[in-house]
Formats: sequence, structure tokens, C-alpha cells
Amino acid sequence: NQYSKEANAYIGFTPVQFQSELKEYVYQQLLQPLEAGKVYCLSFHVSKADRKEYAVHSVGAYFSNNVLSTGSIGYINAVPQVVNQSGFITDTIGWTQIQGCFTANGGEQFITIGNFNSNANTDTLYTGTNNPLPSDPQYAYYYIDDITLIDQTTVGVNELSIGSSVSVYPNPANDFTNFKFSN
Repeated sequence: NQYSKEANAYIGFTPVQFQSELKEYVYQQLLQPLEAGKVYCLSFHVSKADRKEYAVHSVGAYFSNNVLSTGSIGYINAVPQVVNQSGFITDTIGWTQIQGCFTANGGEQFITIGNFNSNANTDTLYTGTNNPLPSDPQYAYYYIDDITLIDQTTVGVNELSIGSSVSVYPNPANDFTNFKFSN
């Protein structure tokens, strides 16, 4: 049981199963392909299912031109453009933000979220559970919510030519800062 981060729904996936290499992924086609050379920033939130006794930190997002397949190895062997940097994701009540920026190759039309490592390269942490009805401890399970992708090249402040002189006061400032321009 988990409250959603935003709105009223979320989706889940299995990043590791101990009895096999099979992993689950969440993917979605983008409204339009990413443009080559542009910087994109991704943010999404994950929360560990409270009935699962293991945590991982290997959660990331991979952008591709087509839908990816796990093939015969049971997982997608790719290097995600955005990956969790905050250690093991153990929170079962709140949401852990995963975020990062990358430069698109161009033509990427799909986002896939999950664990892109083999079991041998996936660090796990036994966390136990306070849930009175724990489930099968042979895998981890996470929820995903609030996915945002921003074209960073369109965000920012245009430079303003202000002339030859600017005064900023008081310095140091507590509540207000004044700018005085010579022209």
C-alpha cells in the first residue's frame, strides 16, 4: 500500500529476482523524438514496496529509438542515461527522487525505467519488513510516479545588456537586494 506522489496512480516493477535474471521494466513512447545535441533533464520518484524485504540502488532510465527487449538473458543490457546516485532505495512511505541530465543522440522515442544490470552486478540490501504479511522474499519491488522530462535548452534566462555600471546593495543583504543601473 502506498499513496501516490502525484495525482492518484503509480506503476510498479521488479528490479531483481534472486532465482533468475528476469526483470521487469516500465516503458513509454514519448510524444516526440528527442533532438540531437539537446540537453534533457529527467526526474522521477520511486518507493520500495513495504512487503518486500530487499532494496536495490540500481534503478535508472534509458532512452532509445525503439522498444527494448530483455531477449534470452532476461534483462536489458544497456547503460542508462540517468541512474540513481543516492544509494539503496529503502523508503516505503515517502518517495525517493532520481534525476539527471544528458545530451540526446537524436531520434530517441522511448523511455525505459528499471535495472539494467545482471544479478551479479546488482547490489542488494536486506531491509526486512514491518508488514505483518510479508510476501515472497525472492525479489525486490518498487513503485514509480511523477516522471518529468524537460528540454533544458529551452529553460534559462536570456542575457540582458545593462551598460557599463551596476551597483548592488546592501552587501551583505538579509531580506532585500537593490540593483542600480547607470543608464
